Amino acid sequence: MEDFISRFRYLINNLEISNSRFADELGVQRSSISHIISGRNKPGFDFIEKIVNTYPQVNADWLITGRGSVFISNFGEKTANTYNSGTSPSGEERSFELEKEKDAVMSRNVDTIHDKHHDKSIETVIVLYKDGSFREFYH
Repeated sequence: MEDFISRFRYLINNLEISNSRFADELGVQRSSISHIISGRNKPGFDFIEKIVNTYPQVNADWLITGRGSVFISNFGEKTANTYNSGTSPSGEERSFELEKEKDAVMSRNVDTIHDKHHDKSIETVIVLYKDGSFREFYH
């Protein structure tokens, strides 16, 4: 897709939710969505960060630059199927499923990494992909 606005519209349509619901899930004013779609405002880093934190399956690199695919393919087969099928759960069910999956991934990864020598806990895990994109997971 050529520009951010096109990708932004495509994302909302692909998630199969209304602009209002999208704004509510991000915790932003509904007018900010319409202002971005109309081209009146450009999204800042905080706004894009809210998108990828709310929808961790979204490929931030694609959203910002148009490179790669819309969704992170290795985020989980269940997530990929949820958004590519003709039937999708409600926003609440989707959010709950994503949180459960994200928690499971974080628990698996964080539990296997522990600094026994310094009694430190992990705050953030950053995954770097070969295509130059990355994901941050917060514990």
